[in-house]
Amino acid sequence: MEADWRRLWSLTPSREIFYSWEWAEAWWKSYKASCDLFVPVVRRDGMIISILPLVREGRRLRFLGHNTTDYNTILCAGPDTAAALEASLNALLQEKRDWDEAILVNISDRSAALPAINALPRNLSSRMIVGPTLECPAVVFGEAQVEQIAALRKKESLRRHRKKLAKLGDITFRHLTSRAEIGGHFQGFIDAHRARRALAGDASLFHDSRSVDFYRALIDGFDPETILRFGVVSVNAKAVAYHLGFELEGKFIWYKPAFDVELWDLGPGEVLLDELFRYCGEAQSTEFDFTQGGESFKLRFANTIRLNHNIRFYPAHLRGRLFKSVQQVREWLRSRPKLEARVRGCLDAGSNLIQKVRRHGASGAARKVALKLRKRVWDRRETLIFLLSPKPPASPVVNGIELKALSFGYIASMASDFSDYLSREKLIGFRQRMKSCHRGYAAFVDGKLCHLAWTRSCTEISGDDTGKDLKLQLPRAGTLIYDCWTPPLQRGKGIYPAVLRGIAEIERSAGNEDIWIFCDEWNKASANGIRKAGFHLAARLYKWVLAGRVVKKGIHRVFPH
Repeated sequence: MEADWRRLWSLTPSREIFYSWEWAEAWWKSYKASCDLFVPVVRRDGMIISILPLVREGRRLRFLGHNTTDYNTILCAGPDTAAALEASLNALLQEKRDWDEAILVNISDRSAALPAINALPRNLSSRMIVGPTLECPAVVFGEAQVEQIAALRKKESLRRHRKKLAKLGDITFRHLTSRAEIGGHFQGFIDAHRARRALAGDASLFHDSRSVDFYRALIDGFDPETILRFGVVSVNAKAVAYHLGFELEGKFIWYKPAFDVELWDLGPGEVLLDELFRYCGEAQSTEFDFTQGGESFKLRFANTIRLNHNIRFYPAHLRGRLFKSVQQVREWLRSRPKLEARVRGCLDAGSNLIQKVRRHGASGAARKVALKLRKRVWDRRETLIFLLSPKPPASPVVNGIELKALSFGYIASMASDFSDYLSREKLIGFRQRMKSCHRGYAAFVDGKLCHLAWTRSCTEISGDDTGKDLKLQLPRAGTLIYDCWTPPLQRGKGIYPAVLRGIAEIERSAGNEDIWIFCDEWNKASANGIRKAGFHLAARLYKWVLAGRVVKKGIHRVFPH
């Protein structure tokens, strides 16, 4: 089918790289284990005139490459598209026992498939639901391309971030034209993308090995001298930003950027964009296509907004009608945001309750609910504050534990492995701590993360349970160890006290004599670990709360300082 695919792709109006043979081949090599081909092929007088590239995942049909493509369509010469699409959908209905729903996403408003869908007869169009559209910003260059690009590059955000990044050294940019050289940067590209997506609050696609294989296949399938564009921004020869994109018939295609999150405030992503605009000027590109997604940074530069359309198509059997009804309810709720939020809240609450029952059992979940209700009526909160004894702690490497200073790039790249703890909010908070000169530590056993902890200078200490309004004033400035966390699988192995002793030695060697730490009174395991590390109880903060009102609070010093 390769020859026919290539021929039809060349005849398809407004063709895109995303449904080329090379793209389909790369995707199929990487994802074929999770789906089956389900491709209607239309012939006329024995010649193939259209291909609708679909796969079946379970009982759902999707475009081949659906999770990687920004544009999709039916492969067909323009004049035949309407008739070919109708024949293809009728062919799907003949196989209705094998599927329940066809989810056809990212059909561009420039595609010949869209008017063909609008021209379908009633017996087919009635089986469809038209979903929400997605914005696809672009910069279309006219005759004054030089002036347009100059205006883009003069935007304040691009110039400001270039000046910031230039303070680190010489900035260079180039598109790599050797697959071997691209391979040398590939892992750095993946690591940077993982860290960046963690900060955005979602998992990088590169945590799926199939995605890694797919991108490698793209690099192998497309010529880096003509179509594939793998760009690298470097400062003093060190890569700080990457972009994997494409160039087709004068159009530059923005696809997958990544940058070093350690340099976030210096804007390496903005410098990357500036360099790509410069490249488009040199290459005399006719368009810079940002592809799908209406992110604000794209809209700042775009002068054209196109739309991607999403279509769902259903067979006539009972399951198909049920799927269609459910989707219609979802679309109805989507048009009523407040009601949708309430429904989602109820579903989330139910899901959380089910998870608690599964985790703790029915009786355990009931006890937690009862404790929560009791605390609303009466609660006795207490924070224990400890000071390290004068005896010097042991070496930072104890029982095979290796202790290192924490880098933001590393912790962001680990977020998907510990998503229950390293949420987007946590990562943003970590970044603020580093900007405020707090020091993070990561501990490892056999190369695996076993503990995280933070330190900062302090002159007063307040607890989590007892609140910020109750503070122990210290006689002199000291170092506070706080926000300590051990992954669940590493708990109960004596890691916590060993790490505390290691951190204390590092801090004391830096001239910080008084090392403090605190925990909530109910956290017996933490208090025991703190004592094993050589800390002694110095004070208690307490607060009694009745029906939400503080009836008593204070500080009890255990020994004078």
